[in-house]
Amino acid sequence: MIKVIFVCLFLISSSECGWEKWSSNSGIPRNGVIAGYDKGRPYYVIRAEHGGGLLPGKFSPDSKHAFI
Repeated sequence: MIKVIFVCLFLISSSECGWEKWSSNSGIPRNGVIAGYDKGRPYYVIRAEHGGGLLPGKFSPDSKHAFI
């Protein structure tokens, strides 16, 4: 299995945010930003390198899948 590194958006304060590297095998970084819900389960804002670019996406901690 390939370990993929993503970058998760997280809140620093009510008016500031940042990006933190993490892998899909670890938990969501503290204060991760929720992008929305599907069937009551959260998806988090991420970005990932793919095909030579940095793409926005969402991550499901339940399935450990990223969608970019």
